[in-house]
Amino acid sequence: MMAMTRHETSYQDAGKLKRHQQELWETNRATWRITHPFMADLADGLTLVPVVDNRLPSATTDGHSLFFNASFSVGLNAVTRRFLQAHLVWHCVLGDILPRQVKDQHRWHLACDHEVNGLLVHLGISLPYQAVLFFSQLGQPAKAVYDWLIHHPAPQLEQPLDRHPTDTAKLISGLDANHDDAFVPVTPDKALIHHWQAHASFLARDYRGTPSLPAAIDTKMCTLERRC
Repeated sequence: MMAMTRHETSYQDAGKLKRHQQELWETNRATWRITHPFMADLADGLTLVPVVDNRLPSATTDGHSLFFNASFSVGLNAVTRRFLQAHLVWHCVLGDILPRQVKDQHRWHLACDHEVNGLLVHLGISLPYQAVLFFSQLGQPAKAVYDWLIHHPAPQLEQPLDRHPTDTAKLISGLDANHDDAFVPVTPDKALIHHWQAHASFLARDYRGTPSLPAAIDTKMCTLERRC
């Protein structure tokens, strides 16, 4: 039997790594069936796709798949894996995966992350210490936080764990020898956002009046229902 080449060995190792990390993410998601059923139903809208690709340093979504770097995932604990899943799901629900024409993209991304993470606090999802959250702005929408951040002395020091969904086009155009064929995000459109918001609103009606849908989340869902 011929010995495997270094490339073949590396390919097999990457496949094993991706399978193991996907199992961890799926297990973490499954716990929501008991603890956060509303969150579990929302998360089903994203297919977990582990990749080994230097163009994606952490995790992102295109509204169809949740792509995460399996090598990056090795250093995460269950709290952070669950946080990233919930965080990216809510980027979809709020429509953050569409590009926004603003003067400062980084400041806008921070504002979107803050709004999402504020909702996760109400949902009882634990946030890792790296999560972007400005306590004085809890409950404020992204636009208001974006305006508030103009007074931030050093916004560049605030760095989210994930890659913001609107960075996807930049990610896939990057030049690097380590590309993963599974990393094939598509460009989201308004129809996709409408689907996410309509589906989230439908689920919210099912969970309304239960502990799975806190009042702050219910209020947000009512806002989205008027937007759909």
